[in-house]
Parts: sequence; C-alpha cells; structure tokens
Amino acid sequence: MSRRSILKVVPHGTQIIEKLKNDEDYYGEYGQQFLSNSNIYNLLKFPKLFRVPQPKSKAMLEGSYFHTAMLEPEKLKDYQIIDVASRSTKAYKEACPEGEILLLQKEKEHLDKLIDTMKDNLEMYDEIYAEGNEFEVPAVDTIMGNEWKGKADIITEDYVIDIKTTNDMSKFMYSCKTYNYDSQAYLYQRFFNKPLRFFVIDKQSFQLGIYDCSANFVEGGKNIINFLAMIKVMTLITIFIKKFYNFFKLENTTQKNRLWVDVPNTCNSRREKDFILFDTLEKLELTIKITKE
Repeated sequence: MSRRSILKVVPHGTQIIEKLKNDEDYYGEYGQQFLSNSNIYNLLKFPKLFRVPQPKSKAMLEGSYFHTAMLEPEKLKDYQIIDVASRSTKAYKEACPEGEILLLQKEKEHLDKLIDTMKDNLEMYDEIYAEGNEFEVPAVDTIMGNEWKGKADIITEDYVIDIKTTNDMSKFMYSCKTYNYDSQAYLYQRFFNKPLRFFVIDKQSFQLGIYDCSANFVEGGKNIINFLAMIKVMTLITIFIKKFYNFFKLENTTQKNRLWVDVPNTCNSRREKDFILFDTLEKLELTIKITKE
C-alpha cells in the first residue's frame, strides 16, 4: 500500500489510538504515516537513512526486553532466548533466522538483574505500579502541519514516566542531547498534558536515577520540532520548483545537487549547517500530507 493510499484510509479520533495500541500497527506501515521522536535522529543527522529499514541491534533488542519485562511481562514469551557463548557460534547461526537477532541467555540474566534492581527501589516501584497507572499509551497530534505519534511507557496521575537504560549514568545528560530526549519531553508533554520524568538505570553499575525535565530542556525540544517544520516548508518549495518549473537540472555532480539550509542557533543542532540531498527530498515528502486543491 502506498503512502498516499494509507493517508486516505486513516480513521479518525479514538480509532487511530486504538489501532496504534497494537505494536504491529504502531511500528509497521500504518504507523509510518506519523513522525515520531525516534525519526528525529536520522532526519537531522542522516536524512538519507530516513525510514530506510535498519536491522535490529543488540541494544534495541535489550531495550525492548527490558521494557516488556517491566511493563508487559505477559509478552516475554515472544522472545527467543538461546544459551550459547556468542553470536559467532554455529549453534547461534543455525537457530537465528536471517536478518534477525536473538537474545543470549547471559544477556537475559543481566537484564533480569537490572529489572529486579529497578523494581526493588521502593520509590520507583510505587510510582511505576501505582493503582490507576496506564502502560504503553499511544497518542497523536498535528504540530505545525506535521503528524506526530508517541507511546508513553507509563501515565501516572502527575507524570508521564519513561524508563531508560544507559551505559554511563554520569553521561546521561549528554545522551539526552544525542538521542533527542528533549524533543521527546516536548512531544509527550504536549500529547498528555503532563511533564515527562525519566527513570534510568546504569547497565554497568546498576545505579538508579530519576530525572525531571526543566523548562529550558523542553523548550530546546520544541525548537527541534519547529526546525523540522521549517525543513518541511523548504521541501515543499523545492518539490514545487522541481516538478513545475524544472528549475534545477540534476547532473552527475555532487555540489550542484544540494540544497543548503541554514540552521538557526536556537535549534540546538550539533551542526551549524544541515543539508538535504534532492534524492532525500522525495523521502521527506513521504512525511508530509500534500493536498491537491
């Protein structure tokens, strides 16, 4: 089904939310009509990789298992665990389907210790599992013409809680910038009308941390979302020129095929300039609802 045909059959209101509760729809073709915070990294740093299917990494698999064990333990049966020394062994290669990755028994045991550590902390446990809390709650919103989605780990009476693992708690503040947790904080606060709070555990030291998001942190995330809206406008203008005026004659060169976009200092970009290749513009167009009068 094409991107445009998907847009035509999207239900409205609560029907969208109900459909996005299903992981296959949220992460699959249906959910790809929406932008999400996880898209921002590639859009800002590697636009040519935007929505290009990537193989699941070990870190992604471990993060998925950790979240599932904490919030939806009934789904742990879906994880295949293999007891081998490494992924280079013959037994692993024979057991693992091509293009997939399996969790090793020793990795599972380490993750189970992390999970027990977080659950053993009374403050975290009481906030995560308080009566009335909701887990894995999806939301959608239109922000400056772009359709966004998100799925909250935990909705409490006062907060949205997002649980995360980190390789080094002392560098978590830098991870927040690297992985755009500031834009996540802005999106989730907008989606759910509650501040976002991070519950974090260090995968090496087992240290725990609770982080609230400052107003400046959330504002920085808002700036990133606004910057993406600016890219959308530039994309639409360029597509219009390209399709209707044939202004740019693409040749077998490099610099002539680039549209340079100045990044305002307020956008919290790690680069002073960002660029979009013309072949990437076609992919960015897929994130935009283009209506014909």
